[in-house]
Amino acid sequence: MNRTVLLLSSLMLALLLTGCSTTVSSPEDYYRLPQASEEYESLENCLQDALNSGYEYVSPLKGDTTQPVSVVDLDGDGLDEAVAFFRDTDGGENPLKICLYQQNGDGEYSLLTTIEGQGNAINSVTFCQLDGGTDSVEELLVSWQISSSVYTLSAYSVEDGAAVQMMDFITYSRYSVVDLDADGTNELVVLQSSATDTTEKQAQYYVCQEQRMVLTGTAPLSQSLSSIDHIRTGVLSGGEAALFVSGYAADSTSNESSSDQITDIFALVDGVFTSVALNDQSGDSSTLHYYLTNDQDIDGDGVWEIPFPTLLNNFDTDSTDTFYALQWKQYDLTGETALSTVTYYNGTDGWYLVLPEEWLSSLFLVRSDTTSGNTVERGILFYYQESEDSGLIPLFAIYKNTGTNRSERAVADSRFSLAEDSSATYSARLYDSAAEYGLLDKAALEERFCLIETNWAED
Repeated sequence: MNRTVLLLSSLMLALLLTGCSTTVSSPEDYYRLPQASEEYESLENCLQDALNSGYEYVSPLKGDTTQPVSVVDLDGDGLDEAVAFFRDTDGGENPLKICLYQQNGDGEYSLLTTIEGQGNAINSVTFCQLDGGTDSVEELLVSWQISSSVYTLSAYSVEDGAAVQMMDFITYSRYSVVDLDADGTNELVVLQSSATDTTEKQAQYYVCQEQRMVLTGTAPLSQSLSSIDHIRTGVLSGGEAALFVSGYAADSTSNESSSDQITDIFALVDGVFTSVALNDQSGDSSTLHYYLTNDQDIDGDGVWEIPFPTLLNNFDTDSTDTFYALQWKQYDLTGETALSTVTYYNGTDGWYLVLPEEWLSSLFLVRSDTTSGNTVERGILFYYQESEDSGLIPLFAIYKNTGTNRSERAVADSRFSLAEDSSATYSARLYDSAAEYGLLDKAALEERFCLIETNWAED
């Protein structure tokens, strides 16, 4: 596991333990390592030599490490290497420096090699195994920021005291480290999301061959994809690994981003890098849908699902409220879908409810919001229509209460608690007619209710 040295915190801790005080005279003093170990003293001397030569610390903007110095065992020999990020204050053609320091058996560090790059910042550094499998030496995947909107990507392996460049500098929009062929070695998918006269919107698949990252396949991105918002590795219904690339689709008339989301799904089909959900005629993925929430493994079965909204009936015909059910569908390698789960989704109040599929055309919903003292209550009432000729029967109501009296409201009027977080309580009331029609009971309602959790951390 990569271990990042928190340099400022370490220095302050060392000072507190020794009872010392100090006056910081320059920013470099914040990056000093604690004095408790000969190992760190040796590394600090190496870093100071770099600073004395005219370097200054820079931190990667994002990625595996966002500190100016990281400690990681790159070669798996049990001894940590140190990776330090600098900028040469004298400028030059390659002002950005990534210095790798190796450690001998006595704990002494020395400069092993230096990786140089162009640009005004190191955008990100990812430690990954691009060659040789899970027990091999880790490589460095480096994104260099050339300008505020232009980035280049390259990869490096370290062998015999030298950094070997595994891939030429390529411009890109986004990238992801994946293992689509499940062989234990990472591959690289590079996304080019801005079409020009000479390039297309596409995903490029790179595989390491003889210590070089080789482009072995390309597949188009959806033509209407206007931005890439999330990238996740997931699993198809057949168990195959896939890369899910999601973003907003452009409006066909204005060409501006719409409220629709589209997801491109990339996988290996008979060894060929393929966009499995792409419609060749439209040039777009078949996943296009109105956006309410992100793709995810909604039912926890390990397979990634795409949410397709369906508008539910409104009990109050004069109301402008809209209610949606989400049909969560899984994809296979051929682009075919299978329904996994159906949920009523309430993004405003932060919860969802798993629904029987056969209820979709029979449910009628209405919002009922009240304020009682210092407590604000937001409620959704569910009605059921057995047939077009029958009346509507009340099934249950789900409430979200916030405020000082929320706990009392959660159990008032024959309600029972469903969930609680730091700011709200969630409760339900089950009407007798639900039991009479054999549609639902308390245990089933409790099991079907879920809070919406934040997902899709930025990739």
